[in-house]
Amino acid sequence: MYKKSRLQKAVILFLLLCTVLTGCTSQENPSSSNGSSEKENKGVRKVVVGTEGTYQPFNYKDEKNQLTGYDIDVVKEIDKRLDDMEFDYVAAQWDSLFLGLESKKYDMIADQISKDEEREGKYSFPDNSYFNSVASLIVRDDNDIIKTMDDLKGRKVGVSVGTTFAQILEKYNEEHDSPISIEYYEGNISSVLQDIEAGRLDATINDKVIAKEHIKELGLKLKTTGEPVTTVPSYFVFRKGSDSEELQSEVDEALSEMRSDGTLSEISVKWFGEDFTAVEEQDQQQAGEGKKESVSELLDIKYMVKSFPEILRYAPVTLMIALVSMLVGLIIGLITALVKIYRVPVLKWIASFYVSFVRGTPLLVQMYLSYYGIPKILGFMQSHYQWNADVSNIPAIVFVYISFSLNTGAYLSETIRSAIQAVDKGQLEAAYSVGMSRFQGMVRIVFPQALTIALPNFGNSFISLLKDTSLAFIIAVVDIMGQAKIVGARSLRFFEVYIDSAIIYWLICLVVGKGVSVMEKRANKYEGGMAA
Repeated sequence: MYKKSRLQKAVILFLLLCTVLTGCTSQENPSSSNGSSEKENKGVRKVVVGTEGTYQPFNYKDEKNQLTGYDIDVVKEIDKRLDDMEFDYVAAQWDSLFLGLESKKYDMIADQISKDEEREGKYSFPDNSYFNSVASLIVRDDNDIIKTMDDLKGRKVGVSVGTTFAQILEKYNEEHDSPISIEYYEGNISSVLQDIEAGRLDATINDKVIAKEHIKELGLKLKTTGEPVTTVPSYFVFRKGSDSEELQSEVDEALSEMRSDGTLSEISVKWFGEDFTAVEEQDQQQAGEGKKESVSELLDIKYMVKSFPEILRYAPVTLMIALVSMLVGLIIGLITALVKIYRVPVLKWIASFYVSFVRGTPLLVQMYLSYYGIPKILGFMQSHYQWNADVSNIPAIVFVYISFSLNTGAYLSETIRSAIQAVDKGQLEAAYSVGMSRFQGMVRIVFPQALTIALPNFGNSFISLLKDTSLAFIIAVVDIMGQAKIVGARSLRFFEVYIDSAIIYWLICLVVGKGVSVMEKRANKYEGGMAA
C-alpha cells in the first residue's frame, strides 16, 4: 500500500513538472508573432516563416530569446496588413531552410536571399524586393593595396557559402584569368572577419551594413574599402505550386504598398540609419531575367548526376583527414593506454584528464579550440618571448589533423587498454620465463593478440571518423560535405547534393568495412595457427 502511494505521488509530481515545463516553453517560444492576438483565430491562415536567426542585424535573437531584426520587422508589418493571415517565425540553419520549405515545414523564407536563373527554376520569388544589399570589399585597417575586384587576383578571399557574395566571386573567376583564391566558410561572417584580422585571409566581400555591425561588435581592426562592388536586391522565397500562389501574391501586394507609402523605407532607416530599399527598375529586371524552367518537385536526377563528380573530387581530402587522424590517433591512444595501465606517476593523471575532457566535449568545440586557441597561444609566445612563428601561414587542415587526431586518440586509448588487459597475464609471465624482456613480451606476445581483439573496434572507429570529417568545413576545409554545400548553395538544390554525398560516404564505408572484415579473417586465422 505504501509503495502504491509513493508511486502515485511520483506520477502526480511528474505530470506537474511536465505541465510547468510546457508552460515555460510556450512562454519562451521565439516564433510567436507580435500582434497575432489582435486577430481572430477563426478563418485565419497560419504562415510559418523560416529564417536563420543568426544573421544580425537582419534576423537574430535578442536578450529575451525573441527573433528580431530588419527581416522580422518587415514580415511583422506585412502581418499587420494581411487580416486573413497570421505569421510565426522559426529559426533554422541555412540549408535546412530550403529543405524545410520543400517539405512544407515553412511557407516562406526571410533571409536576405537574392534570385538568379537557377534559383528561380527551383523556387518562386515575388516581383518586389525588400532590401538592396550593397556589396563592399572588407580588408584590414593597414591594407591600402586592395581597392577593387582586380586587386583580389591571386589573393585569399573568404566568403560564407551560399551567399550572393560567393556568387559574385565565382562569376568573377569564370570571366577572368589569374582567379581569386576563394575560401568558403560555413555560418555567418564573424569567422571570416576574424581570419582577415589574423592574416589568414586577405579580404572578403559582404554587405557593408552587416560588416559594420560585426566589426564593431567584435572590436576588429578592419574597414570597407573602394567603391561598392555591386548592389543586389533581396527577396522572400516561396514554394512553387498552387498552394503558395495566394500567399506570394498577398505578400507581394503588401510589399508594394509598403514601398509606395514609405513604410519599407522607414523600417530601413530605423535599423540602418539610411534607406536601402530603393531598387532601380533595371536591377529588378536583371534579377528576374533568364529562363525559369521548372524542375522536378521531388528530385532533379539530372542535377544529381551533374553534381556527383564535382563532389566526388573531394573524396581524397576526406580520406586523407581520416587516415592521418587514425594513424596519429593510434600512436596517441597506445601511449595513453600504456600510461594508464602501468600507472606512470603524474602522467596517469594527465592521461585521465585528457581522455575525460575529449570524451566529455563535442568534437566541434575541440575544433574551434584548436583553430582559434593554438594561434592565440603562438601569437602570445611570439610577442612575449620573441618566438619566430608566422601564425597566419598555418593551413586550416593542420588544425583539422590536430583536433581529429587528439579526439580519435582519446577514444582509441580505451579500446587499446581494454584489449591489452584482455590478454591472459600468464602468457606474459611465460615470456619472462623463457628469457624475454618486458618489451619483447609485449611486442611479440601481448600486442598481436590485443590487435586481434581490438581490430573490430578499430574498424568501427575509422568508419565513424570518416563520417565525422564532415565537420572540417566548419573551419573552411572543403571535403565531401563542404563541397556538397558549396554546390547545393548555387541553385539551392540541397536535397540532391546531400543524396550525392550520402552515396559517396556509403560507398567509401562499404569498401572500408570490407577491408576490415578481410583483416579480421586473416588475424583470426593467424591467431588460430598460433594456438595450434
